[in-house]
Amino acid sequence: MAVIRLLLSPSIIETSSPSPLTEKVFKLGADAKEPLLILGVALQPGSDNSHFCQPTDVAVDPVTGSVYISDGYCNSRIIQFSPNGLYVMQWGEG
Repeated sequence: MAVIRLLLSPSIIETSSPSPLTEKVFKLGADAKEPLLILGVALQPGSDNSHFCQPTDVAVDPVTGSVYISDGYCNSRIIQFSPNGLYVMQWGEG
């Protein structure tokens, strides 16, 4: 399983390989026991504001806390979310 962990607090973990977690991005607190935020819907690929299709990477703006998700295997876009998971905008197409 491909997992990308950004060393920020709280951290973001993103999975993009076939698993029950596919199509989801998690924001975890320092204790990493329960997700603080879940973006996407498991095993439901899509191209709307709440679905991904095999997201490839995640970045967090250290100043604003905005979350940027690269959704580039099936879709060709970068999606921006607020620190609490609200859709802000996207670049490219789903």
